[in-house]
This record gives sequence, C-alpha cells and structure tokens, in this order.
Amino acid sequence: MNPIRTTSSSPGKHRTTVCSLLALLVAPALLHGQQAADSVTPAPRPPVFDRYTIDVAAIVRDGVPRTLSEALVGQVPGLLVTPGSGLHGTGARIRFAGLQSLLADTPPLVLVDGMYIDAHEDDSQIGPGPSRLDDISVEDVETIDVLRGPASTAIYGQGAAAGVILIHTKAGRSGRLRMAGFAQSAMQSIPARWPANYGGVDLDNADPYMRSGECNLQAQASGLCVQDFVQRFNPLVQRSPFSATPDRLVGLSATGGPSWGAFRFAGTFDGEPAAYNIPSVTWSDDIRQWNFRASGEFHPRPNVDLGLSVARTASSLHLANYAPISQALLGPSDSTGFSWDQGLPSPGLQNIGRTVVNLNGRASLTSWLTLQGTLGFDDLLQREQQFISPLVNSTGRRRGGDHTLRFTATVPDRMWRGIRFSSTLGFERLENHGDESRSIVQQNTSFFSENVDQLRWIGLYSVEQIALHDRVVLTGTLRHDWFHGLAADQLALGGTHPSIAFDWIARPDRNGTLGRVAARASYGTSAAAPARVFEAFTIVPIGQASPPPPPLRPEKTRAFEASAEATGLGSRLRAQLSVYDSRSQALEPLPPSIPSGGPAPLYVSGAVIGNRGVVASVMANLIDRSELGWDLRLTLWGNRNRLLEWPGPPIFFGANGMPWTGQLSAIGYPTGGYWARPVTGFSDGNGDGIISIYEVTVSQTFEWMGTPYPTQGAALSTSWRLGKRIRVSTLLDYRAGQTLYNRIADFRCEASLCRERNDPTTPLAAQAIAVAAGASPPGYYEDADYLKLREIALAYTVPDHVAAAVGAHDATIVLGGRNLATWTKYSGVDPEAGSYGTSPLGAPTLIADFGTVPTARVWTLRVRLSY
Repeated sequence: MNPIRTTSSSPGKHRTTVCSLLALLVAPALLHGQQAADSVTPAPRPPVFDRYTIDVAAIVRDGVPRTLSEALVGQVPGLLVTPGSGLHGTGARIRFAGLQSLLADTPPLVLVDGMYIDAHEDDSQIGPGPSRLDDISVEDVETIDVLRGPASTAIYGQGAAAGVILIHTKAGRSGRLRMAGFAQSAMQSIPARWPANYGGVDLDNADPYMRSGECNLQAQASGLCVQDFVQRFNPLVQRSPFSATPDRLVGLSATGGPSWGAFRFAGTFDGEPAAYNIPSVTWSDDIRQWNFRASGEFHPRPNVDLGLSVARTASSLHLANYAPISQALLGPSDSTGFSWDQGLPSPGLQNIGRTVVNLNGRASLTSWLTLQGTLGFDDLLQREQQFISPLVNSTGRRRGGDHTLRFTATVPDRMWRGIRFSSTLGFERLENHGDESRSIVQQNTSFFSENVDQLRWIGLYSVEQIALHDRVVLTGTLRHDWFHGLAADQLALGGTHPSIAFDWIARPDRNGTLGRVAARASYGTSAAAPARVFEAFTIVPIGQASPPPPPLRPEKTRAFEASAEATGLGSRLRAQLSVYDSRSQALEPLPPSIPSGGPAPLYVSGAVIGNRGVVASVMANLIDRSELGWDLRLTLWGNRNRLLEWPGPPIFFGANGMPWTGQLSAIGYPTGGYWARPVTGFSDGNGDGIISIYEVTVSQTFEWMGTPYPTQGAALSTSWRLGKRIRVSTLLDYRAGQTLYNRIADFRCEASLCRERNDPTTPLAAQAIAVAAGASPPGYYEDADYLKLREIALAYTVPDHVAAAVGAHDATIVLGGRNLATWTKYSGVDPEAGSYGTSPLGAPTLIADFGTVPTARVWTLRVRLSY
C-alpha cells in the first residue's frame, strides 16, 4: 500500500489560496452594500459551449437503449463509448477522444444528483466485468449533462481532467397518484463474421496428424506430407453456441403528492438469459438485476427545498465466458468429433448489493444569498466465486464506498453601475474507502491477498461571474484540494486549479435568417485521477547508499479553447464550433531497475501529452408542421494526439501476463501507437508455389503502423414525426483514423490455422506475412475505420380509446433495433469491441483484438402504459 502524498506547500501558500477564494465571494457582497436598490432580475445565461445536455427520458421514450452507456452513444462529439463485447455482463469504456495519461486512463467523473458515485469499469477480480455506471436504471434518469474542457470541469477536483458526467434523476410530481409500467423483450444475435479453421489433409500419410488436417504448407515444403485437399471448419458459425432466448425487462413507477411535496417510487427487473446454449451452461440467466428507487421533494417553508432519495441495486451475474470462443478459434479444422461440452471452465459468479442515499437542500435566505447542501452515500458490496476445477476454488470480495458532503453559498445576479455579479463559494469533503480481497484454495495450498483504501480529500472552490450589459461575461473559477489517507497502488496529489472564460454575445437573439451570434475563449487546468502505480523500489549493490526516488508531480491537464455559436431560422437552427489545444503532464513508467527484470517498475514525472482538436455540432428543426416533423442533429470531431516530451528512452508497453501488442512511446508520434517490423522481401526460390520460413526476410527496425485511438468521428441522428402518433428515429455512428492489431489472426497463423498457412492458392505476399506471424509483421495492423447503423426505432402512441380499454390513460409501443449493420475494411469480427483494451495495474492501456465477441445485434419490443 502506498500512502497518499500531498504536494509540498507552505502554510503561507495555503493561507494565500484560502484568502483568494474568500475574496472572490466577499467582493460582490461589499459592492452590494454600496449599490442602490437595483433590480435583481435573472441575467440571460451566456451560451454553453462545453456542456452537452442529453434528454435521456426522450431517448428512452422513442428509442431502445437498455443501459446508460447505450444512451450516451453518439450524443456528444468526441465522447467515445466502446462496448467490451457482445456477451452479457461486459460494460463499456467511456472516454473523450485524446489520451491524456498513461497510468490514469480513467473515465469521466460521474455525479448523480450532485454526489460522486462509484463508476468502476471492468469491475471484477476474475476477468472482464461490468460497468458500475450501468447499475443505474436508465428508466430513472431524466437528463445527463456531459462537461468537457477545464472551464467547466476544474471545480470538480481530482479526475475532472477526463471530463464530468452529471446525471439528473427523475423527480416526483405533486397531485393525484399517477402510475406507469412497461414490459420489454429483446432478441439478440451475434454477427457471424468469425474466421474458419483451415487444415491440409494427406490421406496416405502414416502420421495420423497429417491425415486429420496438419499437413500445412510448411510441412509440405519440408517434405513431411503432400496435400490431397484443404479442409475448413467454422465452429462458431456451423455449430453456433449462442443462445436465442429473448431478454426481458419490466418496470413500474408511481408519483404524486401534496402541494408542499412530491414523491416517486420506481422499480425494475432485468433478466438476460445465458449467452450460450451448450451443455456445460446449466443456468438459465446470465443476469438477474433488481433496481428500486424512492425519492421525495419537500417544501416546508417558502424558498426552502429539501430532497431525499434512496436507491437499492441487487444483481446476480455470470461473468462473461470467453472459453468457447478460444476453443473455436484455436480449434480443429475438421468437424468430426467436435463437441462444445469439453470441460469448459466456469466463468465465475458475481453478486452485488449496492445502496445509494442522497439528501440535499436549498434555501434562499435573502434576495442576495442562496445556500445549498448535499450529503450522499454510495456503498457497495461485491462477492465473486469461480470454480476453476474440482480442486481449485477462487473467491473475491470488494467493499467500497463514496461519501460526499458539499456546501455552496451563492450571491446571484447583483447589479452595480451596469455590471452584474454572481459568486459561488463551495466546500467539499469527499471520501473513497474500500477493501478488496481474493483467495484461491487448492487441495494442499491456499493464497490470500487484501488491499485497503481510505482516500479522503477536502476541496474548496469559488466561481465568480461578471457580466457587462449582459453581452460580455467573464467567468473565473479556482479550486484547491487537500488529500490525506491511504490508497493501495494509487498516487494522489493535491493542487490548485484555476480557469477563466470570456464570453461575448456579438449579436443578441433576433428573428430572421440569422439569430444570435456568440463567441468564447477559455483557459484552465484540471486534475487527473490518481495514477494507478506499483510501489516502486530499487535494489543497489551492498555497501552503496540507495538514492531517494525523484519526487513525482501531480498529473494534470491545461487547455485553451476557442468557440463560436450561431442560431438562425427563428431558433430552429443552431451550430457550434470549438477548437482546443491541451497539454497533459503525465507520469512515465520506466523499465524495472532490477537486473533480472523484477516485478516493480519505476515512475518519473516529465512526460507531456498534447491534444489538439475540433468539435462541432449542428441541430436543426427542418420541418415543424402539424402533420409532419423532422429534427436532425449532426456532431463532428477530430483530435490530433502527440507525445511531446518523454524523459526516458522509447519503450514498448507491456505488463506481466499480457501478450505483446507493439505499442510504443515515441516523441512526435501519437501516444501508445503501434510499431512493427515489416516484411522486406520474399522469394519462391524453388518454384513450388510455397513461401517457407527461410524465404522471408523481416526488417530489424520497427516502423510506424498507426494509432489504436480514433482521430475523427461523426454521428448523425434524425427524428421524424408522422402526424401525432408515429415517431421514427435513427442514429448513425462513424469513427475513423484508428488502426487495430488483429492479434487473434496473428496467433491463428502462428498456430497454422489460417488459410494463408494451408491453402496453396493463397497469393505469395499473403503467405509471406503469415509465415512471419509472431515477428510482428504489419499485415495484422489493420485499418479499423467503421460506420455503424447504431439504432433505428419506431414509436407509436396508441389511440386514447384503445388505451382506455385496458384502463390506461395513454399507451405507447416501441419497436427498434441496435447495432444493425457495420461497414468496415477490418478483417476481424468487430473493430469496435476489438479496440476495447485492457488497463493493467501500473502500466499503460494495451489495445489489441484477441477475438472479442462482437457487439450483438438486438431487436427490442416495448409496451408502456400510464395510469
């Protein structure tokens, strides 16, 4: 375990920071004492360029997303949601474009109704796991705000450099009791783009292996056999192991209350059947999850609001099992005797119990002072068990908690000599604690490990906004964090993070072709999440003093952004464009200092990662008539990532137990890009039509192959309204500029299972690449651009008299499909799921396609009734 390290700061420096924060709040109050009795009408808000609001309730009403991760796809330019696979229980990786850290490659911060929550990805000690974000029922969410850029994220503290996701849950409505329920069923299918296994057959050979499919081209060139024919077998297509049982999801909610308050109760049950229909899978459901949420709002006095919510999640999950995929992709080329029931290992079972409690209040004590407070608890207990064999049993447990205490004081919209002031001073006390243990029990031995975390920090922040004639707005923020506690394998450092933004409304709202025109320039810094590192140490010869490790500086990002916005056609058209330039200060992992290549690397500060890019969006209400409506939203983004500074020598990424991917750190190139040794020549010297291992030459130097991270993308969503009852929506999602290492294709050729190692009609150039498999030839680093038909959905509002026949006030029926088509040049199964990546402890993210199950094609039917 590593103690939390705090940046070295003198008491005087801390006093200066606190005084600066207080001054930002006190100044407007002093001005208030000098002003006349001016009006306090709310000021027009400046345009928001780095905050994107997603109407989740509308997306769920008219579409078919099953989880919050799916609801985020294609909604925010540059926000990449990458699914883990098409199997149940695998979550999604959520990142903004542009790698910022090698050791803290984390998702955006997630807050629910103002409190920080556990949003772990791949949350399992056994293998690939779910995302804790998706514990939240999509049915309970009203809207989501996604924040990008330091001008908006700096005040959220540690981890805000990766962005911030603010989830706003549904609130109750006063009045009579209203109830709603829905039932949903979904059929999913795994795309059949799997490669076949090839093998050459020599029927007259004395060796039974040559007769059964191991007479490959290299064996024939060596004189061991002579092919009579080439056989092929594709177990995942010809004997598909995947289940076709439909998923089911049901839910019920109720809301109502007196004039002084409102309540809402909601519950859902999610049952997803076993992904495989094979003899070794004896359970019926992969996932059974129950969600319950109760919330209430109370108004005991005028200008005083109180809110309380309690949510409980309980789930049982069979973790994703990739053993059948490996068995098939590395299996026989002959179907004779093939069976799926060949002692496949258990995938492991994960049980979750999670309770989230949130208490918040707001009071306007005077016309010039508003107080707000939030107290929240997110406590989770996770238990896992896996029977590896009859003699080996593995168990794991993780207990975690995120506790939030926040107070803010706001002086809103005060006028003084034509200048409008708004000030906020905030205090946060955040605690993240937990313990994680794992045991492996064998017949004669056992293994046990445990890590304990208790990370606490106090944050003090201030936001000051000054508006001149409501046309020019200057916004400044300042936050400082103090850390203390213990955290295993984490390096957390406090710091101060300022930001400033200048908004100019060049043209106010007007009717006509051109409406409002506005511009913004902003600059600021924000903190990265705690870096995940090994405890570093060095071994020196006896008699020599051990030099102290160099001090590590906190990881952070500073960025400049310029933006413009224009509206037109009577506010039916809105376009935004932003360009940014960011620099991230990152830690660099060095090779182990122990001559034998020991287990713990060293880390040094000094790496700098740069990102430059552009994001744009266009939203238009093209047709708005009683009988027809058409809305369109287009988002575009591009990002240029470069490693600008690297104190040490270029090193390949790697981690214990992880296959080599060819990712390298090199100044002037994208961070974590692919490098490989190309095939420099080949020659069929004996004219037998076979390229042998001795007829191929491979370069001794590595060359640039591409970056595994997308560099550009777009999303196009449309919504059609036909009359008053029919709505049709579509979503197209495009990503480009990335390369993906097809590791499973490389490995299959190493094992002589690919066509190029068996079929004599294969072109000689393809044979040469296959023969050199394992020496990182560039043929397996492929263009992974793709376009996906992400969703198409039809929503129908049932006529009132039909709904009344079942006692309902209204009813809707939705039929839709997700991930219906993919257009790509990538030869593997799925360029999206294949680029999910793995983030080992203390090492950069490794990205390669190891034969990941592609994103499933899903057709969903949902019926919703309201009473």
